[in-house]
Amino acid sequence: MKVKDLMVRRLVSIDVDKNLSDAIRLMKKEKVSRLLVRDDDKIIGIITERDVMKRIGYWKERKILTTHIHVSSAYTKDLKVIDENEDVKKAAKIMLEKNVSSLVVKKGEEIAGIIAKTDLIKLLKENKTLIKDVMRKPVTIQSDSTLLQARKIMLERGIKKLIVTSGNTLVGVITEGDVGRALAKFREVTEGTHIEKRMKDIKVGDVMTRNPIKLGMNSTVGDAVTLMLKNDIGCLPVVDNEKIVGMVTKTDLIKMLI
Repeated sequence: MKVKDLMVRRLVSIDVDKNLSDAIRLMKKEKVSRLLVRDDDKIIGIITERDVMKRIGYWKERKILTTHIHVSSAYTKDLKVIDENEDVKKAAKIMLEKNVSSLVVKKGEEIAGIIAKTDLIKLLKENKTLIKDVMRKPVTIQSDSTLLQARKIMLERGIKKLIVTSGNTLVGVITEGDVGRALAKFREVTEGTHIEKRMKDIKVGDVMTRNPIKLGMNSTVGDAVTLMLKNDIGCLPVVDNEKIVGMVTKTDLIKMLI
């Protein structure tokens, strides 16, 4: 199958001179985790939830409102591209090698669309491989840990999602999008000289998605894909008799394509 058969042709973009609050609102409105960045009518880069989270939590700028931090200071100029006629397996390989979740699709010299991991996993809807054979070791964080600790783990380990526990009990999932939105909202409503200290008091449990959808050991890859697409999520905890034994992400799934 070719990239053009799976890519999304509708491009959601934002002007480079807009601020990060604008970017966050547009991502939420359009239900996307990335925006193409334009200067006038020319696409010059991309901004993702990770870029937003990284910039908003940067210690030197924690006292600055997100309305004062512009897309121009956070976006990635190096667009990862692929031709529309390439095989989808090549798209999966590039995403894994470059550690990105999407590629800009070109038709000749023109941008024709975008293809993301979400689009690629659709090819696995009927796959009967057991989840226990593709899951990874769960990366967990306690619910009483701080939001800035969650951010640090995500950035240092290059992951987008953490399984949240209370003791040994599964209680939630937190994503880089959750972290970015929470920090932005906090900064918009908080004033004063103690903003940085108060930011350090925000707990993971205040922001996480509670009662996450989970999989059993005998669930299949197809089951995981169906749940991810239906609920617009990218991570599923795997449990065995309610004990957390693993996690599966879109990245784990698209590895199967290559």
